[in-house]
Amino acid sequence: MTGQCTVANIIFYLHFFQGSSSLNKSICAWSVKLLQLLVYKAAEIDGQEFIQVIFSTSAGKVVFDSYRNNATLPEDIARVNGHFTLADYLQDVNNR
Repeated sequence: MTGQCTVANIIFYLHFFQGSSSLNKSICAWSVKLLQLLVYKAAEIDGQEFIQVIFSTSAGKVVFDSYRNNATLPEDIARVNGHFTLADYLQDVNNR
């Protein structure tokens, strides 16, 4: 990916260009890791709108699959920081 790397570009890339080349796989892995970090940060600061955007796309499933086996989930982070509505949303979206 050249140019500025925005969340929208990452979502677009994950949605449309999950090719088989090693470069595509490397970029995809990096993109998923970045989205995972952003979801955890959004859970910490009550970024519900951002999280809803992520989980309204196919990128939401990809990022969920990347963290679903972690000991600490984004809903745990949201709950610890007092964002109970967001924690409930994350728990619901992850149970679908």
